[in-house]
Amino acid sequence: MKKTLILAFLSTLASAALPAQTISLEFPAHPEACFSLTLKYGTALDTVVAAKLDSKGCAQIVADPEWKNYRGMAKISIENNGSFDFVMAGENNPHIICKAEYPHAGNTSVENSPENQFLQSGFVSQYLRRTKLELLGEAAQVYSSEDNLKLSKAEEKENFRSVLFAELERLHARQHDFERELTESPLYAARFIRYYNRLHNEIEGLSLADSSKKARMRNFVRDSLDVNGLFNSGLWFDTLNGLLALYGNNSPYHQYFIDDMALLLARAESGRTYGALAENVFEICETLGWNSLEEQLAYRLINDGRIQNPSERLKMLLTLFKLSKGEQAPALTQLGAKNFEGKTLLVFYDSDCGACQNEIRQLKDKHQTIVNRGYKIVSVAADADPRTFAGTAQDFPWDNKLCDLKGMAGDDFKNYGVIGTPVFYLIDENGAVQGRHARLEDTGLLEL
Repeated sequence: MKKTLILAFLSTLASAALPAQTISLEFPAHPEACFSLTLKYGTALDTVVAAKLDSKGCAQIVADPEWKNYRGMAKISIENNGSFDFVMAGENNPHIICKAEYPHAGNTSVENSPENQFLQSGFVSQYLRRTKLELLGEAAQVYSSEDNLKLSKAEEKENFRSVLFAELERLHARQHDFERELTESPLYAARFIRYYNRLHNEIEGLSLADSSKKARMRNFVRDSLDVNGLFNSGLWFDTLNGLLALYGNNSPYHQYFIDDMALLLARAESGRTYGALAENVFEICETLGWNSLEEQLAYRLINDGRIQNPSERLKMLLTLFKLSKGEQAPALTQLGAKNFEGKTLLVFYDSDCGACQNEIRQLKDKHQTIVNRGYKIVSVAADADPRTFAGTAQDFPWDNKLCDLKGMAGDDFKNYGVIGTPVFYLIDENGAVQGRHARLEDTGLLEL
């Protein structure tokens, strides 16, 4: 998105109505300081305004047509002096005020904004309520045991216990009512609190959860997870990352990862949300070496037909689909006529990659074992520095050591859909792909 800005610097903040939504800033501790407005999209931050406050620390931002309908969390940052997150949802004309030197949620207010007033009051009341519940819950554990009560008056004991448990019941009921209010409210602020609560109360502890809790969370992912509002919340990465505890290699849900993600993709309302989610799911598969799932993802995306202008990463994924087992391996640009004469183990690596260094070390140690299995090795480096490449490759015991010094922008990396290293391709004597792996041991060439 292009960076756009329409600003009117004010000596005083006026309350007169303006023709378009405006965000008024009042930071008197920072006259003529640089500031920025950033919007949150998945794992990306998009700075849409960058300018200076006036001599009194004030400014007005007029909503640009490209982002005036944005609903989500935004950030105002004062250069080198902190930042403040707030809800931007196209309502009213928010007036952000902070008289302190370092803005943060505790000292910054947003006037003329029901969204942000709900956000602040909701978080504060919930925090106090949960603090009371935690403290009273500890007391209840003591006073619920007759053995731990040494009070001289049984009547006082019973009265205290009845008051304690009545207060616990009241607080639980109030939290339940608040959560129902969050569900029923049309405000984005209410949705954000729900995302926050779900993340911190359930998702962050998934790795230690029992099977029934994991089953309930998987049902929530499949049936209810709101990817559209979550995309603009700033909680996108932490939520997706936490949910991976449901789909690890040893999880009964591992094989259904792409099926479940496909349901989320189907609920994505905008092309931007759909594309970002697809790319993030691909990155997860690539990072964790879930190669068989990558092919399933590519199949889903191709058949959905929703990606019109794929990012470079998604282009790589669609290339991977073309290189499934049995497909003809693309010719390597640096080998010419010698391409794939016999069975080949094709290795893509980066000399500065820690995982690559471990795999290359093992590859050198097992070189003869691989040769004895009838394979030759061809390595392709993502190095851009000729000295780095030479320093690493000089000790390789195989002949074909390739590098065009273009990094992962090189044609061979693009043709093989490699966006992360290391990657191993097994190619048979006919030049057909037999498998793609993230580790040497997964190729099966080391098995006895």
